[in-house]
Amino acid sequence: MRIDEIGPCDAQPKSWHKHNLKVVTDEGIKDSDEFYNNGHSKTITLKTKCGYTVTATEEHRFRVINEAGEYAWKHLKDIKAGDYIVLQKDFYIDNGNYKFPEYNVEPHFNATKINIPKFPTEELGEFIGYFMGDGALSINEHGTGRLILTIADKEEEIKNRMIYIAEKIFGLTPCAQKKPDDNSTNYFFNSTVLTNWLRFIGVDKKSSIDANVPEVIFKGGKSFAKGFIRGLFSADGCVTKEGYPSLCTISEKMADGLRILLLSIGIPTCTSIKSDRKDAFGDNPIYQIRIITNEGIRKFKDEIGFIVSEKNERLNNIEEASYEFNDIIPNQAYKLKEIYDGPGRGCAKGKASRGANRELYRDISHYLPDVSAKRNLTRMRLKYLAKNYEEVKNSSLMWFLENNQFYDEVVELKGSEALTLDLSVPENSTYIANGFVSHNTRRGANMAILRVDHPDIMEFIKCKEDTKEITNFNISVALTEKFMEAAQKGEDYDLIDPHTKKAVGKLNAREVFDLIVKMAWTNGEPGIVFIDRMNRDNPTPSLGEIESTNPCGEQPLLPYESCNLGSINLVKMLKENGGKYEIDYKELERTVKTAVHFLDNVIDVNKYPLDEIDKMTKSTRKIGLGIMGFADMLMMLNIPYNSEKAVKLAENIMKFINEKSKEESRELAKVRGAFPAFENSIYKDEEPLRNATTTTIAPTGTISIIGGVSSGVEPLFAVAFVRNVMDNDKLVEVYPYFEKVMKERGLYSKELMMKVAKEGTIAHIKEIPEDIKKVFVTAHDITPVWHIRMQAAFQKYTDNAVSKTVNFRNDASEKEVRDVFTLAYKLGCKGVTIYRDGSRSGQVLNVGTDNKKVGNISGDDGSTPRERPQLTKGITEKVRVGCGNLYVTVNYDENGICEVFTNVGKAGGCPSQSEATARLISIGLRSGMDVESIIHQLKGIRCHSTLRQRANNKDIKVLSCPDAIARTIEKLMNSKEIKNCDDETIADNMYIDDLIEEEKPKKQDVCPECGNKITHADGCVICPNCGYSKCS
Repeated sequence: MRIDEIGPCDAQPKSWHKHNLKVVTDEGIKDSDEFYNNGHSKTITLKTKCGYTVTATEEHRFRVINEAGEYAWKHLKDIKAGDYIVLQKDFYIDNGNYKFPEYNVEPHFNATKINIPKFPTEELGEFIGYFMGDGALSINEHGTGRLILTIADKEEEIKNRMIYIAEKIFGLTPCAQKKPDDNSTNYFFNSTVLTNWLRFIGVDKKSSIDANVPEVIFKGGKSFAKGFIRGLFSADGCVTKEGYPSLCTISEKMADGLRILLLSIGIPTCTSIKSDRKDAFGDNPIYQIRIITNEGIRKFKDEIGFIVSEKNERLNNIEEASYEFNDIIPNQAYKLKEIYDGPGRGCAKGKASRGANRELYRDISHYLPDVSAKRNLTRMRLKYLAKNYEEVKNSSLMWFLENNQFYDEVVELKGSEALTLDLSVPENSTYIANGFVSHNTRRGANMAILRVDHPDIMEFIKCKEDTKEITNFNISVALTEKFMEAAQKGEDYDLIDPHTKKAVGKLNAREVFDLIVKMAWTNGEPGIVFIDRMNRDNPTPSLGEIESTNPCGEQPLLPYESCNLGSINLVKMLKENGGKYEIDYKELERTVKTAVHFLDNVIDVNKYPLDEIDKMTKSTRKIGLGIMGFADMLMMLNIPYNSEKAVKLAENIMKFINEKSKEESRELAKVRGAFPAFENSIYKDEEPLRNATTTTIAPTGTISIIGGVSSGVEPLFAVAFVRNVMDNDKLVEVYPYFEKVMKERGLYSKELMMKVAKEGTIAHIKEIPEDIKKVFVTAHDITPVWHIRMQAAFQKYTDNAVSKTVNFRNDASEKEVRDVFTLAYKLGCKGVTIYRDGSRSGQVLNVGTDNKKVGNISGDDGSTPRERPQLTKGITEKVRVGCGNLYVTVNYDENGICEVFTNVGKAGGCPSQSEATARLISIGLRSGMDVESIIHQLKGIRCHSTLRQRANNKDIKVLSCPDAIARTIEKLMNSKEIKNCDDETIADNMYIDDLIEEEKPKKQDVCPECGNKITHADGCVICPNCGYSKCS
């Protein structure tokens, strides 16, 4: 993509600009909604050992595998030669509906008529690819154009293939002219229309040095791109004597483009340059691109190959194991040492074993730190280790087998200056640039709060009706005491102009409150804050009025104040006594006082971006000490979260923490002095304090995962969940203390834990005793009233506020949301955020209704397939393919074709691939995809097995299984039967009942970092798996 496709280069510098762009990320295709024009900035061009390059600003971040073997971000200015950088494989955006731009040029009346393709196909890609290798366009002084292909006389297969494609697609037959004193022939396709059309779509070449990968190859679809690569490699490629599929070119543009194209479809390469070339063919440097990994060679062999049989034979004879060393997973020595840190060679035969695992040690010894002949771990080796050792299979190393990435060593970094633009990708923190995993510009989390008496309040309440808008803001409405009183009475209230402070209108308070409730029920926003209560507790009213909070709502702030928060892990504050846990208040007091001292130090050592922030922060010296692991503590104390005992304990703990934090703040004031604004604060007549506030309860979404405990004051999200690892193995992760209790009670089994993970709660599992069910409750087991009561209990003894989300079931009513908002007000909370399960799916209003749409599209965006109809009608066709017989069934109902099934005959074949293809087609059809587009994508896909047998078997009339499926669908599409279809013509039809489509997590319910399910907790969106937080 060119920089001007991101946005206009003359856009105002140092500012954000709207655009609408699809970008590739390491989590798939996402929307970019804005770009930032940096103007001319200092840049660095990075080059890797295999020839990949990228240019970016010094501050731009890229994914690397750091010295500790971790997947980490690093600023480009901090990357050095020898570092290992991440390259994403298989990031091609396959636009199944791509159509060539309309070509409306009227040809000369005497011009040869040709067909102009509307859609890219694999065969067209093949033709263009061969042209880029051994062809040229020529236009004479009269404007007459022709395309020339040069084909070696011995390559009869290429000649026949190119003539066949040209006749099929363009309706053109070439003229042949033998080249004198040469073993090749020129084939002339005399057509000015063809020449001009190719140039119109960006395909042009005059000589070998002009060769390139046309931009349209990156847009026209994977099969189009694979055809291009096949044609290009058939012209200029080979299999080297060392066994690498390889291509040579004198065009640097071609080398750069081909390297990225191959990586985009999952094939890493290495580029070498021969610069000192002087031979009969010239002195231009030769760029050799070699496919260097086992997986890449296998993919090239299975999906691309050559046109020429002889080259395909050499390709099929490549020994896979030879290329293991090219596909490395760098810097994993210490990770492997964590897996096995036992005795090694000292455990030879005849010596004491000392607990050694000799087999594992032998297999990983070369990859451990501080060993001679140290090696980097390879992908193939890791697969072997995972297959043979549970310790490896259950380790974090498995992630490297799932992430579809290639790791390359940085060899060169050069500074320069250029115009640069940054992208904003709201749903994801990355995008792919030249294959490199790059960090997008994150605008940070923001909180927007508007007073309920503002004249624009109705528009503000509804501003996130479309969840794709204002994605980097949390929004809340600031409710006043007057408004709440008016809402309870059903009275009108005044709207106040914030500039003149005069009333400019009226609204009915109850109607406004009901709209807030309705929108919160719809998608979780807005939240509410009770602004008068926040100002009632404002310790420094002389410095200003509190108008807003931080993004998660726990820290009310004056203009230019900053957050300085910390959280105590309550699990660490327990001690065992007589086989039972109890709170160690001495340890809690020591920890509170140490934390207050530490947070006060932070204020002075921190560097602030603005002088105003520095001044205001040091003027009030606010700190906010809170907690995490409260739910864990309750379980270990055998106290249900939804109980009076738990609410009372919450009050007691927070009261203790608040009192001890004030004690330490007073001690610090004796030594260091009170906060500068103390004399004008609400404490001026009391003993001096070092800090205007000392307690806040923050979300702790990330740090609680690091600490291995529940977040903030939230209940446990789940006691068990399933993680998918290599080869679709399911690994059940169980909450450790629940596992411990179940084992102690003799109730633990893997089967039961899998059942718990699938249920998400133990509330309805018969095998688990009631006393355990009572204690190990999760967020959705707890009614909203208990959520609010717990929040209010903590708020009672917290200076600032409590960040918490009240979770509702999906079938909760608006009245339940209204009741919770009202209860929060009555119990003294400073604000509340709710989230109704699944309410951001984009189909909220359809759930549970009877009037479901029956057409091809279930959701407004076509992303969810409609239900399979009970009655269908269709055809089944027996097709001969390379693997034997393939039976293709295509069914339809009153809305058109709706499903495809395949079955492979006794001769064997690839049933799983065919079934997967059929399932995806069925889902696509019932999601509203255009049938012709599906046919277009599948038709023409080639299979080497089918093609080899096709030459000697007249019964084989297709190119592959996908091609056969496409032809059967097309046959039904063109039949009179389906065109005359209506409700009454649909008869009972036998169908396969085991086509089970598992429900996918909704787009908004998936973590942008790791892809696991997210949860709404602590007033924020967090991922319990990796620690991602929307608010950080």
